Amino acid sequence: MTGNEAWQGICTRHEKRDTFRRALAASSDRQVSVLAEAVAARSLRQLGGARGYEAFIQSTR
Repeated sequence: MTGNEAWQGICTRHEKRDTFRRALAASSDRQVSVLAEAVAARSLRQLGGARGYEAFIQSTR
């Protein structure tokens, strides 16, 4: 990797980070909450439980 390629990678990462931060700032609190729960969940079942689908999950067993 050349120095120029490394700088391009760094700039691209910064642009993506800034775009993501702007998207979060424009999102509703509920949307940000769902995203945070999705990141913290270790499975789809855990995410469903956090979002209030526990009764549905129990009925499918």
